[in-house]
Amino acid sequence: MEIDTAAPVITRDEIVVHAPIQTIWDIQTLQGAWDGSLRAWLENLKRAAEAQA
Repeated sequence: MEIDTAAPVITRDEIVVHAPIQTIWDIQTLQGAWDGSLRAWLENLKRAAEAQA
């Protein structure tokens, strides 16, 4: 993806997720099961991380 450097605002972000790669993949590929709510997604992420601990 190319960034339009002439845009009025440019941002680049990254995060570090401390979880096994399989857990991250499983959560990302469950999109059809998400209800569209960020809160629900975060709860699913938390439960999956706790299950891996």
